[in-house]
Order: sequence, then C-alpha cells, then structure tokens
Amino acid sequence: LMILTYFGFLAFYSKLICILRNSIDRVWSHYWFLRGRGFARMPFKETFLESVNATPDFSQLSITDKGQYYYSFGLYGRSLSRIYDKFDRANILILETNQLKNFPLETVNACFRFLNLSELKEIAEENLNPTILLSDPDAYYKRLNFMYGNNPFKRLLKHIIPKSFGQKFRKGISDTMYAAMTTKQAYPAMTAEERNWVASYYRDDVALLKQVTGMSFPEWQDFI
Repeated sequence: LMILTYFGFLAFYSKLICILRNSIDRVWSHYWFLRGRGFARMPFKETFLESVNATPDFSQLSITDKGQYYYSFGLYGRSLSRIYDKFDRANILILETNQLKNFPLETVNACFRFLNLSELKEIAEENLNPTILLSDPDAYYKRLNFMYGNNPFKRLLKHIIPKSFGQKFRKGISDTMYAAMTTKQAYPAMTAEERNWVASYYRDDVALLKQVTGMSFPEWQDFI
C-alpha cells in the first residue's frame, strides 16, 4: 500500500516534457546513426521490417540493442496513451522537435514556464550529437566488438591489468579509431517512396497520438 501511495504521489505531482520527432525522420536518423558506426549491417528496409515484431526489453539495453527497436521507439501514440492514463493532463507538455530547432529560446522558455521556472533571456547555440558516417564502419564495428565482446583478448586483459585501466585502454583505442575514420559525409535523404512505405506502418499510431494529445501536428505532412 505504501508503494502504491508513493507512485500515486509521483504521478500526481510529477511533470513530464515529451519532445517528439516525426516517426519517419526519427527512424531514418536512428538507422543511419548506427549504420554510420557499423552497428546496423543490413539495408534499411530489411532492418526496419526485422524490428517491427521486436518487443523492447529495457532491462539490458546497449547501443547495439537499440537497433532492434527502430519501429517501437516511434510508437508515440501507444506510449503516451499509457502515460495519459496515469498522469494529470495538465502535467504533460508535448513539443515537436522542429519547435526546438527553429525556435530554441521560445521553446525552452515554454518548458521553463511549464516547470514554474524563471525564463531565459538568451540561449547559446550548440550542435550536439551529429550523425557521423565512418570511412569503414564494418572495420570499426569488428574492432570494437573484438575489444568489448566476450573473447580471449578481453578475458586476458581482465587477468593482467586492473579493470579501470582496461576500460580506459579500450576506450582510448576506440576513440582513436573513431576519430581516424570520421568523415564529413552526410547520410542520404529518404526518397518519397521510402517515406510513404514507412508512414504506412505509423499511420494508425499517429492517429492515436492526435486523439490522445488533442494536437494536430501540422508539420508532419506525411500524416495529414
């Protein structure tokens, strides 16, 4: 009873800010983020289809596991319907990524007002977490898997050097490889055919999202 009371207290007083990206753009960026590092190894369509029936397991989730859930991570309607069932609607703020991209100060201040915090007068621009394509992603993946996977090399290091030093050693090598293989290439844009194909998997969920939130998401032209 005490646990249920505690979680009821959290649900009543907590405030949630959800920033949503068009599910089609999100899954494409997700794929190329991992493809550019060698973690996604099959073509996009095959990879996406493989993820449609995958059930997320958040108990153990690494960067390689995230590739299994391309589809599920874009089911905002399904996820938010559960949140609206537990939280007061007044304590949920839904934003769209283009708002943050195109109007950063206004969007951040909308969050601050929602949290009853003082607004900012200015905000510094930063380019964080860019999608990087490596010159040889397969080679990077194989070497990274060799260093971090369950293999004789890792087991040998475990017995020879302290764990903390081994972690720094592997990270130093992986960072050096990453820097050496980094290119300035941008990942390719989706074709209209690809967008329509992916949209067909999300239309029902976006309809649910609009119903649950009461928002129309007019910038998501794929779902008008």
